[in-house]
Amino acid sequence: MLYQFVDESDPSCARAPVGLTHGLHEDALFSDASLADIARKFDSGRDYFVATGAHRASDSFRSVEERRLTASEALDRLGEGSTRILLKRPEDYDAGFRALKDALFAQIVASNPVAARSPAVRVMGSIFLTSSETITPVHFDPEANYFFQIRGGKTFHVFRPGGLDDQLVDAFYNKQVVDIAQVSLADCNPEAEHVFDLEAGKGLYQPLNAPHWVRTGAALSISYALVFETEEMRATGKVRACNHYLRKLGLRPGAARLEAPTSGLKIAAIDTLIPLRRTIGPTVRKVLARAG
Repeated sequence: MLYQFVDESDPSCARAPVGLTHGLHEDALFSDASLADIARKFDSGRDYFVATGAHRASDSFRSVEERRLTASEALDRLGEGSTRILLKRPEDYDAGFRALKDALFAQIVASNPVAARSPAVRVMGSIFLTSSETITPVHFDPEANYFFQIRGGKTFHVFRPGGLDDQLVDAFYNKQVVDIAQVSLADCNPEAEHVFDLEAGKGLYQPLNAPHWVRTGAALSISYALVFETEEMRATGKVRACNHYLRKLGLRPGAARLEAPTSGLKIAAIDTLIPLRRTIGPTVRKVLARAG
């Protein structure tokens, strides 16, 4: 087995983060030589992001400074100040990481009812290389996340997804894009917080829409994550998007539940509206700009 849950008290894996142990830190894919090689492969692509860390967990996720370095340049300078490197979809650049992604997701489907209930529409790996004492500010993601600490340490603060107000979450899904969701730390319920002190061989499962922030320890950190989105998750996101519009009209929609009798109508409405918004929206903005 590539991983094993530490606590299976919530077998649904839907409402609370769960700790896990794994052996990925012993895989040669994460050796210095292998990471240097894959960083060079990313240099000619656009699937990487290099930025400084935040000053505080409460900082805006977009407030960090992007560093204009290639992936391999950033890796060489990782010990020089606060730097975060994200290598997205390494499975598209390396056969070894593609095999790892496939093997991990097969185990996830076999062990996690959230993944097994509905076909996957998106499965993606990521490598995180982070300098010491670096903060990733609070945010949430439109996907479920398996996070594996490979080297060094991280303190992972995760809030149960139900701790956020539905209006905040629904407003994010109104965009209908795959992106980081900004959230205020003040909006996260401290009673819903789980703290994981991660080291090599430890990790966690993070449910969909769970706000979180991360602090790297006193040494350079290497981590790997596998995220997935299912048809059920995507459909629920469309219900949330419709609920956002209904509130704009002064209505009070219920919680986003696919089993609700109105969910099919809401999904159909968003499937019609979003393409129109993407087609007509830019034209409307140009007209308004000229009129102004």
